Amino acid sequence: MDNNEINRNITSAEESLDLSLMRMMRRCGHMLYHRNSPNYSQNKILLLLKRKGSMSQRALCDELRIQAGSLSEILCKVESAGYIEKCRCDDDKRNIFIHITEAGLEQAERFEREREEIAHKLFANLDISEKEALLATLTKLLSEWESMCCCCCDKKNEKENLPC
Repeated sequence: MDNNEINRNITSAEESLDLSLMRMMRRCGHMLYHRNSPNYSQNKILLLLKRKGSMSQRALCDELRIQAGSLSEILCKVESAGYIEKCRCDDDKRNIFIHITEAGLEQAERFEREREEIAHKLFANLDISEKEALLATLTKLLSEWESMCCCCCDKKNEKENLPC
């Protein structure tokens, strides 16, 4: 076996490992998002309002990093559940402020407790050093990934001739 063939085998094995890691991360993300956090977006809004107080829809969009249309859809569900109230700003009637209700505060507290219980269950089979190592690895990955452009960002910016 020559050096080029050895390098191809190593590269192929590393690519296969990278793809396996990506599949596993996707499965973990699916488990976290879909199986352990029903109504996560709704509850995330309630936690934010509980911590920061009333906020404008624009501030919520910025804080949650979601589109205004997506936020409006979620807010309708949260409002119909009685967890928030919408109020027009006195100074500028175009601005809508979101206030958490008493029922919303109770739901936010319930969600916080449930989230802590779920987190404990999800990582119960790891000892403290494994948890710390996993956190360090995920932090390193996320830091790098956030500095990279995503494929959808590249396509959108290419169409609009914008930098990422």
